[in-house]
Amino acid sequence: MTINGIIRSLTVAHNRGVRQAAYEQKLARKRADLGQAAAEVEDYNDLIEFLTGVGRDCGESINWVQELSRPEPMAPELQDARETFATREFTSYVPSFIEKTFGSPHQKKQQLAQAVEEARAADYRDYTEAHGRYTQEWNAWRERKELAERVNAGDLVVYEEVLKEIGPFASLKNIASGFRFWFADQYRGGVEVDVKGEQVVPDEIKLLTSTGKLTKKAMPVTRKWEIYQDYVCGCMFRGAREIFSLLPVRFLVTSAHCVLVNPANGRYERMCLGSFAIHRDSLNHIDFRHVDFSEAAKSFVHTMNFSKRTGFEPVEALDLDRFD
Repeated sequence: MTINGIIRSLTVAHNRGVRQAAYEQKLARKRADLGQAAAEVEDYNDLIEFLTGVGRDCGESINWVQELSRPEPMAPELQDARETFATREFTSYVPSFIEKTFGSPHQKKQQLAQAVEEARAADYRDYTEAHGRYTQEWNAWRERKELAERVNAGDLVVYEEVLKEIGPFASLKNIASGFRFWFADQYRGGVEVDVKGEQVVPDEIKLLTSTGKLTKKAMPVTRKWEIYQDYVCGCMFRGAREIFSLLPVRFLVTSAHCVLVNPANGRYERMCLGSFAIHRDSLNHIDFRHVDFSEAAKSFVHTMNFSKRTGFEPVEALDLDRFD
């Protein structure tokens, strides 16, 4: 089995495909049950909830230390239940009076002897199949253990292979345009998120009147930027959480980038909107079900220049090298 196959066998590709399919089914049912106006308002509310909560979800984690202690598969033993039963039938056979008179006890004895041979072959066939499965399981166990040893030893090549093969960011295209990651050593790394522009936040608020009709009104500028800031900060948290869930790194610098007009030259360039540094242990103190991601980002060492009236100003991303 290749290393990519081993990683895939860990089955932690986060079940995002299943969750996305379930979400789409839920959406279809909702539209069938609700009127168009109500469905449109629900879609709007779902979008706002999504934008302000992109950091709440995270894929399943791998405990690489536990992977090392995964028990070795047990080799099967040859079972002779069929042969034992057939042999008992053979040795205990006593021809009846009718068989002696009208039948052929010798032929019956031969049939029982043949049944013993067939039973023995069936027992061995079951053993052979079980041993084949055991060999596959043992090889997979050994390879997973070797992979865990390399991860726990801080093999950065394997770090990248784990992230690329499991692909925690591949299914997040609806969240951000792209993710980049790198590692300085086995405990420190960084992740950059290419977020979508402020156009991802709608310009209108959609509501239902008391009579069930759809009404729209312009979204206040301050509210629009607040939602966008939560989205940007949530993306940074999401990127960090995904890496922490899959690798034993302890410290990350995460940053958000977007194509903006550079005020120095008037050209569109990829620029940093903000970044912060986070330790793995810090995640244990965050309730991701209710946290405000904008406020949470500011509780760490960070760089961000944000105004509720004008949005983000480009900043310099934090340099991982400044942190020991």
